[in-house]
Amino acid sequence: MPNIFLEVRDSSNTLLGQTNRVLYLEITRPLDQIGRVKFAVPDNDPVCAYLDPDDLGKYFWFYEEYQGVSQSARTPLTVAGLYNPPDLDVIAGGGQLDVDTLDRGGDLMYRFNAEDSRWATATALSTILGTGSGTPPGLLNGTGWTLNIEVGPGAVTAIAEFQGEDLAAAIAKVVQDAVDTSGTPAPLHWWVDPVNQVLYVGVLGAASGLRLAQAEAPNPDGTLPTVIIEQLRRRGTGKLVNYLYVEGGSAGADRLPLPFPKSSGAYTVQSGTSRQGATYYYLKDAASITAYGEFRDTFSDNSANTRNLTTTQAQDALYNASCAHLARSKDPHKAWSCQARGAALAALNPGAALDLWYSRDVVTTLLTGEQVTREVAIDETVYLTKLVRRLDDQGIHYDLDLGSTLDHQLGSTLAEHIGKRIAAAARATQRAATTRMATQGSVVAAGAAPANASFVTTAAESGLSAETVYN
Repeated sequence: MPNIFLEVRDSSNTLLGQTNRVLYLEITRPLDQIGRVKFAVPDNDPVCAYLDPDDLGKYFWFYEEYQGVSQSARTPLTVAGLYNPPDLDVIAGGGQLDVDTLDRGGDLMYRFNAEDSRWATATALSTILGTGSGTPPGLLNGTGWTLNIEVGPGAVTAIAEFQGEDLAAAIAKVVQDAVDTSGTPAPLHWWVDPVNQVLYVGVLGAASGLRLAQAEAPNPDGTLPTVIIEQLRRRGTGKLVNYLYVEGGSAGADRLPLPFPKSSGAYTVQSGTSRQGATYYYLKDAASITAYGEFRDTFSDNSANTRNLTTTQAQDALYNASCAHLARSKDPHKAWSCQARGAALAALNPGAALDLWYSRDVVTTLLTGEQVTREVAIDETVYLTKLVRRLDDQGIHYDLDLGSTLDHQLGSTLAEHIGKRIAAAARATQRAATTRMATQGSVVAAGAAPANASFVTTAAESGLSAETVYN
């Protein structure tokens, strides 16, 4: 295990204690959420005096200790903090103290709020989220955090109203409700750098240049992959919605008035009459319904109320939020969990694009005794939605959550994605005629499973997916 060095500091950055007796460190960096940090130290270490869950306001700086490198020159692995329950767990037992808490992004949940403020017209995200001190000031103003926004081609705006939400919730709402210059939903993503206190906002899919593959699978240029798959699990698809009932937000005097007419923008608000004679309003994506059938759900945004907005402004806010929700949900989403190894994984950021390649012949023995060979083949561009890095006495381990959905529509990024999918399809047709794994399936695969591996298929929830286990 790398030697991990821990410093405990207060909110003024004053050093309180330090130790190099960290038993393990686990860093979780998710997309669209605050990250988590888990670690343990012996319960007789003096630093335990600063791990009291009732003594908040402490920060934990973790370093990888290198011989001959001064402390000031080391780059922190991460920074975590002590925050209020339920986001803090301290467990004593077995001679050690285990801590499970948020990384320093927790400041955006517990130290700062979005004061009563509103942007009643479409406003650039850099203005709403930034550090400017205008009227109203940017959400990050006075927090010590900075904004790094990369939205691709075209301006992206939002209409936003806040009434004391915590800053992380406010940021999530602005990012999810973004629209482009034509009014088309352009939901973006966010993640935080807890070391440098930077909020990143942008489209999914910044190219990482990394290829996840089996150890024996060469890269297209003939070199071996830098990131090796040790285990791969294919999960079922996410929830598909292409017919969305829209309800007015809030309640009582703040309830959004209906009817809710809207004929411009990405989707037209349509209406129908229930069996009880009440009028309801909905959005639908015709292309998705044609491709997959009709899948319905209900959407209500309780933050789109009329306390500080005109009726039209409140309707626009609800419309933008519901369009963004439909745009995210109208296409099937494939997901994988992956255990991998490779030093290059340490530099990955949430949202990064990777090439996932996996191919193996699997022999199936039917009940009749007949053996059928099929190829499990994955060749896709996928996106990192969560990265877990664990350092312990067994070494360094990485767990990745990966998704297939490109849920934004911003210019060349989409075109590049489509191009990669076409190229992947062309490569697939060159392989020997085989039966591809069903897209609704789940896969668990060991990186070095033998070619004659057995498998079992069982029904999964809703009857729409199955799980295939390779061993």
